[in-house]
This record gives sequence, C-alpha cells and structure tokens, in this order.
Amino acid sequence: MQHYGGPLFLALRDMAEQTFVKLPPPTPSIKSGWAQYGGGYGGGAAAMCAAAAAAAAAEAPVDMSRYYDRGGGCFTGDATAQVLGPGQSRPVAVASLASGDAVLAFRLLPGGAVATGPATVWRVVETVLDAPPLLVTLPGGAKLTPWHPVAAGAADGTAAWAFPAALAAGAGCVPDGGSDGGSSASGISARHAAGVTSVFNVALEAPGASEAPWHGVVLNGGCFAITLGHGIARDPVAAHAYYGNAVLADVAALPAGPSGRVTISAAQHRAAAAAAVAAAAAVEKNEKQAACELQALMSAVAVV
Repeated sequence: MQHYGGPLFLALRDMAEQTFVKLPPPTPSIKSGWAQYGGGYGGGAAAMCAAAAAAAAAEAPVDMSRYYDRGGGCFTGDATAQVLGPGQSRPVAVASLASGDAVLAFRLLPGGAVATGPATVWRVVETVLDAPPLLVTLPGGAKLTPWHPVAAGAADGTAAWAFPAALAAGAGCVPDGGSDGGSSASGISARHAAGVTSVFNVALEAPGASEAPWHGVVLNGGCFAITLGHGIARDPVAAHAYYGNAVLADVAALPAGPSGRVTISAAQHRAAAAAAVAAAAAVEKNEKQAACELQALMSAVAVV
C-alpha cells in the first residue's frame, strides 16, 4: 500500500505476488458462476480466505492469480452510514465521512446476536480501481464487491458472516460467462458497474481497553458490513491475515488528507495484501512442519 518505494521495494513486491500465485489452490466446494470473480475482500486485494476460495468451480483447474479481485473490494462511496449526534442521527455517504465522525457500528456476539453502538472513524480508505467492478446490491440498496463479508441475519438475531456472492447465488443471481447476474425477488442483484471508479472502506478507532473491537459499520438498508482492522481471527468467512489487523499499520503509514481520507490504487492494495498472504502462508507452513517434527519426536520417545 506504500505510495513510495525504490527498486528494492518494487522487487520485493513482485516476489511476493509471484509467491502468492504459485501457492497451491484451496480446495473448492461450491460450484458457481461466481468462480471467475476470484476471492478476496476489504479493499480489492489478493484473497487468502479459504471460504472465499470455496466459491471457485470444483471441476476447473485453479490459477491462484484469479484470487486478485480485479474490481477492488469494499463498498461504493454512495453507501450511507449513520453519523450520530446529540439525540439524533443522519445518513452520510461513506465518501463524505471524515476522521472523528461518530458512526453506528456493530460487533457480532456469540449465538448470532449483534451489539451496536457509536464508534469513531479513524481513516476513510479509497481504492481507485483499474477495472469496472462487479457489485452485489443487497436489500436496502448497499452495493458491495462480491467477497466483502457482511453479517447476514443481523436484524433477527441470527447473524453470521457471509459473502455477498453467496447471498446473490442463494437468490439465483449467478453471473454466467461475464454477464450480469440479474435481480431477484428478494431485492438482491449483481451487475457490472462501468461508472464506478473507486470503492471505499473505513478503519474505526479502537474502543476502550475493556471493550471488544468493533467489527464493522451499519450501512443503508441495515447492511452490516465489515471494516478494516476488525480483529476477527477464527471465523471461516470474516478472518483474514491482512485485513483483520495488519492492514492498519499500512494505513497509518499513508498520507491522509484533511478529512482523514487515504487514497491508493488497486494495484498497490493487491501488492500489500499479497505480501501479507505470502508471509502468513510461510508461517503456517513452518508451524505445521514444526508440529510434525514434534509429533515424530514424541512417537520416537514413546517407542523407546
């Protein structure tokens, strides 16, 4: 995500991307026309989330370069968040949010319940796209990229993380050969958005030391969308090696405008996430190797 970097940075970036695309693909389990749109979320970067990869077509060979989300991630700038004030709230477009705004945020609780409350915007991150994105419109009008996790079922207390792509597929909106997925009776649609040139996400200030992190913001129509630095570690849909926490250090290093907005390109976002994904994969591989060696040693000791 760095705007500035010399030859060494660029070489390391390219090495990280090449390492990522050479990784063995995750095992797919869902056959869907959504497979061609790759995975990833939260700013349009390389995906490593196993649940996102599960949407790849089971019968087709998988090229890991597909998991760079070509259209970016997050939600569109005209999505609205509720900005809170004394005794009132008002909808404000995400593109118009600023650092210090108090917005309606949420966190998922065990059992599917959702807690909401005020959270302070720290940064607004705009990703400038290099290709028209495919967007999923959810009931209420919020438009998100296919692999940006949302808390489905939050309104009735049965919330669970889900990808917009999965919600669209469940509603019968499945792209075929690059075409739009169309609309459904449930109010979900999937369409290419040629006029959308950037997408947005936000990073919220950390709550008090005694409080759990906020997981996201409530957008128009009751769309509970995940945000950067959510801290979720184990959920098969929401957890991510980069967007869960590490992304915040990169955001902090970027120059912010007076309103607290930072702007990056989709290519920069992909490079940063690819490096984090490759590093996480290497750590996981080393941990598994160490565990295998320890198990072998314990077995040998038991035999003796």
